[in-house]
Amino acid sequence: MKSLFNLIIAIFIIISFVLNGCELLTKPNGTQTPPPNGNDLIISEVYTIPPDKYYAYSWIEVYNPTPRNISWIQVTQPATAFSVGDAGSIGYTTDNGVTWSGIPSAISENLFDVSFPLVDSGLAVGENGKIIRINRIGESFVSNDVSSINPDPAKKNLNSIVMLENSILGYMVGDSGLILRTSNRGNTWAQYQTTRLPYNLRAINFKVFILAWAVGDSGTILKSTVQRRWDSKPPPEAFPKANFRACTFINDTGWVVGENGAIAFTKTGGNIFVDQEVPVDVAHINFNDVFFGSALGISPDLDKYDLQEGWIVGDQGTILHTTDYGTTWTQIPTSIQEDLKYIHFTNRNEGWAIGANGTILQIVSFQQPNGGYAVFIPRITRLGGYTWNAGHFNPAMVTVASEYGIEMRAKRKEYFYDPTTRTTNYNVFVKVDTGYLYLNPSALAELGVEMTPMAPGSFYIIKNDSIRFENHTKVGPGDLNQANASITYYFDTTSSTGVRKVLWDLLSSGEIRLIRYDIEYDRASSRGGDFKKFKKNIIDVVRWGDFRVADSTIYANELSQVWPKGIVYGVDYTKAPYQGANPLYNNTPLGIVPEGYSISRYANDYGTVDENKINTIGSFFMSDKPLPGWFSQRSK
Repeated sequence: MKSLFNLIIAIFIIISFVLNGCELLTKPNGTQTPPPNGNDLIISEVYTIPPDKYYAYSWIEVYNPTPRNISWIQVTQPATAFSVGDAGSIGYTTDNGVTWSGIPSAISENLFDVSFPLVDSGLAVGENGKIIRINRIGESFVSNDVSSINPDPAKKNLNSIVMLENSILGYMVGDSGLILRTSNRGNTWAQYQTTRLPYNLRAINFKVFILAWAVGDSGTILKSTVQRRWDSKPPPEAFPKANFRACTFINDTGWVVGENGAIAFTKTGGNIFVDQEVPVDVAHINFNDVFFGSALGISPDLDKYDLQEGWIVGDQGTILHTTDYGTTWTQIPTSIQEDLKYIHFTNRNEGWAIGANGTILQIVSFQQPNGGYAVFIPRITRLGGYTWNAGHFNPAMVTVASEYGIEMRAKRKEYFYDPTTRTTNYNVFVKVDTGYLYLNPSALAELGVEMTPMAPGSFYIIKNDSIRFENHTKVGPGDLNQANASITYYFDTTSSTGVRKVLWDLLSSGEIRLIRYDIEYDRASSRGGDFKKFKKNIIDVVRWGDFRVADSTIYANELSQVWPKGIVYGVDYTKAPYQGANPLYNNTPLGIVPEGYSISRYANDYGTVDENKINTIGSFFMSDKPLPGWFSQRSK
């Protein structure tokens, strides 16, 4: 009978593999190639023998599917960025592009470009000579129409503006060869040419007062090294009448891009321009912007970029990449079909492109061990239905201290502590119950456990038993760190100290939340400076058994044991609309986990913040061979 039962179980497992179309990704030679996808850390595997067994123990595996190192505790300064587009639309982000908001402009004209000489004050320009000033007031931004400062009586379209950071100098160019200059941060403008070409100028580029470039229609390339004087430079013979749309220069080396796959390249200060070849598939595409980080000008941050690396964006979602000054351009495959108008990288690994239909792309690029480059797009945002024509990235206005942590519903066992002798007996419990508790790196550090940063493709095992772990699992070949986190804590209003430290065991039904909380301070402050804002983010969730979020109020009351009102800057972050209390995060759990099995995430699932998709049974499967240190054993 027992052998028959085992045979039935074996057949069931085989059928499950066939029906799910699963692919075994564990390679026979013991190697591993974790793919560089995903935005943030994820829960990749959970193992538990519930506390109704005398040999109960549990562990949680966290995986880094991103191409960057992630520290459990980190201090960052996220960039502030602005986008401008059709119908007077203006957007901005203060968290490095994670979220975007709109700024009313009260105009209907299209805006073509934007530039900020100061981190909290800039100008946007557009149709009919429009000039819009953008200023920061408190925590938000406002805009004002200041087109009256435009000295052009014809009010021609203004197509491009460049204001040097922390400088008083700036240029604007527009239709019919218009060139304007300011020497007081845009308070007043004056025409800045002795002769005026009839062609529309589309872009302006300069780094210092005596060297500037302007490009435009009908093959126009202008260079200025003397006040008000602009000399025409010959375009490449391959496209003498191309309509150029953007340019960038590194001293005497420069790139000019435009319609029908036009790339004009010079390394002689513009005395000679030659064309650069592009992939055949994009030879007919209009190129709208070009970016080289090393061309940003004199800056202490230029070591953030690779000298020879550059980018081009164009129509139909085209993105080109080079690592050799444009000798070869490689097309980056994307699912985007919208025209892309602007591209900027805040460092050599992370950039942004914007374009039609409200499109905002996050682009991540990193060098592989073999010397090649991998590029992927982890985030696509749609901000309104406008066409975004240009953008501008500023240095950070805030400092953000971030810390990852784990919330879990588990069995809590408060151990005996004798204050007179200052001794602890972990085998004697004074209180045992079920509820939420919190585990974070700061608490572990107090116990002498330092959680090291997670490299790309690496894992972290957080376990409640330091002995049985190795005896019951087979550790894979991946980069694996381990933390014995048997002790964690929760808040208890009935306790005199308010904090109870407990041992924990995962239950046969429960949930685990991977969270990150961010504390913002003024830009000039470090952690411990002037507090601005607290934000808590749910990064990932896994649920199993018969766990359900029955009611948001009950749920909030339970979570108050982790984040009670008044504990964190006097704000109750367990209540709606905080997503932790949102009952929509009650998707179907995985089910009861058989003894000896683990909850594993599919290899091609990298987590999601979509509340209708997070933690569905389509994200996890039950694995009968726990293998910590593998990114997964199966693909969907």
